[in-house]
Amino acid sequence: RVAKVALVSMAAPALSAVWEQRAKVCIAAVALGVVVVASQVRRRVRQAVAARRGGRFARVPGWPLLGSAPDLLDVESIIPTLEDWCRTYGHDEGVFEFDLAGERIVVLCSPATVSEVTAGRPFKVTRASTFTNIHAASLFPGLFFAEGPRWSRQRRLTSPAFSASAVKSYLPDVATVIDTLLVELERRGGAGKAPLDVCEVLQCFNADVISKLVFGEEWHALQSSAPDLHDMERHLASLLKRATALFPYWKVPFLGNAIDGLEGFAARFGSKCRRILASEACSRKGTLLAKLMVAGLTQEELVGNMTILFFAGMDTTSTTLAWALHYLSLRQDIQSALAKEASAIPGGLATGERVHTMHMARAVWQETLRLRTPTPMLFLENREPIEVVGRTVAAGTTFWMMLKEAARRSPEFLDKVGPDFDAWRPARWLADDGSLRDGEPFVSAVFGLGPRRCPGMLLADTVGPWVLAEVVRRYHIPSWEGPPLREVTRFTQSFASDVPLRFCARTSA
Repeated sequence: RVAKVALVSMAAPALSAVWEQRAKVCIAAVALGVVVVASQVRRRVRQAVAARRGGRFARVPGWPLLGSAPDLLDVESIIPTLEDWCRTYGHDEGVFEFDLAGERIVVLCSPATVSEVTAGRPFKVTRASTFTNIHAASLFPGLFFAEGPRWSRQRRLTSPAFSASAVKSYLPDVATVIDTLLVELERRGGAGKAPLDVCEVLQCFNADVISKLVFGEEWHALQSSAPDLHDMERHLASLLKRATALFPYWKVPFLGNAIDGLEGFAARFGSKCRRILASEACSRKGTLLAKLMVAGLTQEELVGNMTILFFAGMDTTSTTLAWALHYLSLRQDIQSALAKEASAIPGGLATGERVHTMHMARAVWQETLRLRTPTPMLFLENREPIEVVGRTVAAGTTFWMMLKEAARRSPEFLDKVGPDFDAWRPARWLADDGSLRDGEPFVSAVFGLGPRRCPGMLLADTVGPWVLAEVVRRYHIPSWEGPPLREVTRFTQSFASDVPLRFCARTSA
């Protein structure tokens, strides 16, 4: 008993110190939370005063204090909700607004209002400070989240790595990964043995393509499990979750990572990228990483851009390819026409070098990008007051730009390709002589607008049609017999469920 008392007496000071330290951390966290809330309230009061002075747009009715936030709690359904509001409140002027827990959000949904705001890109109108506030720019310090002089510098340094000549130099490596994809399709589901979830297969394919181009070696995600791939997929949605959150929980120490794990993911993937930068992979000539290193980016900028390449490229291209293959299974006539076009060209690298001549493949790709754009919305913010439909919008206002809905209202689009906006019809992009019609600006908007357009657009527009041609040349995809597929919003638009398709060896086009 005496020993126990002595032990307790010895441990008491240490336990007291631990509890005292924890109390200090809790007090600091609460104090920081109060500061964060106070700054948010101050900012939103200023926004409300400025909005009354400049003039309001049509407003979505909301709840006291919360505004329309309760209607947007289901982030996966945010796009259908916003598109419904566009048709209800933005019908007359192509612009409306709503209150997101005290913050004024102005939604643009017509070509005219979109043009008025994007005219200020890239300096007067920037990516919304939401992405700075959620720590995206600090966690991933690459071109995607950079603004101002930092963006200008990185854009200038990274552009040569995505030029036409650079993309051409990547084609042999892409051909290697496409060959692996075809082998895997045969191994997993050849002769129509079993349906394959094309979403999962194409995500692995894109991860291997990006890894091959960046590092000179594949992740081998197609042949085996890729923990990094699943880790990235889990945390893609965290960015949107933070962007639409009612309270900036990530600014409270440790709370952000505890809730969504984003800081932990950035640290893990960044550590892996730094190990690669210190390895022999950096000495491989001709890789995208080698081109970026020669350009003069800092190590943190290299890590940020490598992360964003995987973030931005993995989901967008794979989802578009999966939709295209699904639609080809529904339209057997178009699938046959594409197979016939592909059979007229040698396979492999020769197809990649001549993909610009494959008008049917490119029409299928363009139409899928238009109808199932993986990024139907942009988040922007004005750095100085601007005019929108005759009203002054104060600096610091957040704009949600509904690109797909703006295209739906475009007279130019209707004149160019017809009124059937919601139909998947690749023939709209084919002229009478069989040549390809220009998809600007309705298709390229998925890659961004103006100077901030994604530098990887040319690479995606080469790889996408190429994969479709190679798959359909070798395999016939039987008609889809399942229920209609549904989209959900994560960081980009994704499938709500698996997309199981069968692949049967094709005997003739």
